Amino acid sequence: SGLIASGDRRRGARVLRRTMALAPALQRGHDALAMTTLLLDPETASRRIDRAMASAPPSPGVLSNAALVRKELGAFEQACRLLRRSICWDPSAPSALGNLGNALKDVGRAGAAQPYLARCVAIAPLTIHWNNLLLCKSYDPDTTREEFFGTVRRWARRLPLVAARSTPPRVRGDRISVAYLSADFRSHPVARNIAPVFDRHDRTSFRIVGYTDAQPADAMTVRLQRRSDDWVRIDGMSDAEVATRIRTDGIDVLVILAGRIGANRLEVACHRAAPVQATMYDLDASGLPEIDCWLADEWLVRPNDPYADRVALLPCYAVHEAPEEILPAETSSGDVTFVSFNNTAKQGPTMYRLWAEILQRVPGSRLLLGFLNRYGSSSLRAEVLGAMAAAGVNPSRIEFETVARSGRDHFMRLGRADIALDPAPFNGSTATDRKSTRLNSSHGYISYAVFCLKK
Repeated sequence: SGLIASGDRRRGARVLRRTMALAPALQRGHDALAMTTLLLDPETASRRIDRAMASAPPSPGVLSNAALVRKELGAFEQACRLLRRSICWDPSAPSALGNLGNALKDVGRAGAAQPYLARCVAIAPLTIHWNNLLLCKSYDPDTTREEFFGTVRRWARRLPLVAARSTPPRVRGDRISVAYLSADFRSHPVARNIAPVFDRHDRTSFRIVGYTDAQPADAMTVRLQRRSDDWVRIDGMSDAEVATRIRTDGIDVLVILAGRIGANRLEVACHRAAPVQATMYDLDASGLPEIDCWLADEWLVRPNDPYADRVALLPCYAVHEAPEEILPAETSSGDVTFVSFNNTAKQGPTMYRLWAEILQRVPGSRLLLGFLNRYGSSSLRAEVLGAMAAAGVNPSRIEFETVARSGRDHFMRLGRADIALDPAPFNGSTATDRKSTRLNSSHGYISYAVFCLKK
């Protein structure tokens, strides 16, 4: 368990295999090995979890882990059935409640997901559970700003009050110390977005420091580290300990990246780690008085929004790499091809109805949908096709990508696109912009259709 916690899954898996050789009927061992190998080899993880379930009547924890394996393999309906079995066995198990809520969210059912995520928060009010609930609400077109910010306030009220911290005065003439805090300094959209910024910092005027517990480290981690003056690992440190380290290091400006997403550490700001604290690549309402500003541009800001943090406007929110290669445009048949390769969690019934209306108004047009393996879900495909049929759109005009693609294969399929459809109310951000960079490099006629849903 120590090896796995440190991020060394391969060595941890080897130790577990030796353990299983001594006790092949141990359900807990098969379960642990399945979860250890899930990201490395999902098919092997599936076989292990099947053995765990066959070795003894499955516990709620084993059922919940089996669901995660099925979800990773694209079997979303089976994953949800397993999670409901786990919840029937133990209705107060936060892991099963949270996993079912996230599974429903991931296939665009934000409304159905929220009761499970809210129950999870009520039972185990951990930061990760609150973040899951808030992210789900931000995807849901039926959640009002008032309701969303009410949940933010409830999250903020549970945080401990921290006494005001004094910060040492800056020495005139010193470089300004700017720190970035993230668990995503690895091959991840946040890192790919911030890397060009690291490359372009004026290092004669600014000292750049990275604070991270990103696992596992990779080539992107190395790139960002080389563009920093200092690089600090914060694995195993509490939020208070991280804040103390940042103050000791004399940081002037702390930028917390995607603080509400994944394993990031927005709550470090509660301890006033730096004189100026900002968020970036995050939701616009932190709910924390210690956050001095949200870094954004004019395209991200809602006019006259009473709930958003104070905004520090940037000339441009995102800086993108030049494309490694130009996408070849496929020979056009004359009909328009719409695409959306955005996260299915950002879509759902409202978007499918809007997209069906577009297809209905553009005769002969087609729609290509794909995101990881999400459209491997038969119920998700049926939901999309049902919305199309209700608008009089022939199902033959819809095509689904049901397997995950990465790297060059992912970008090459964009050669089929004429117009990309952006989801709402949570528009595509890092991923959409990066795709747009690639598209516009080879197709002068590529554009994005962005919908603004009025509350």
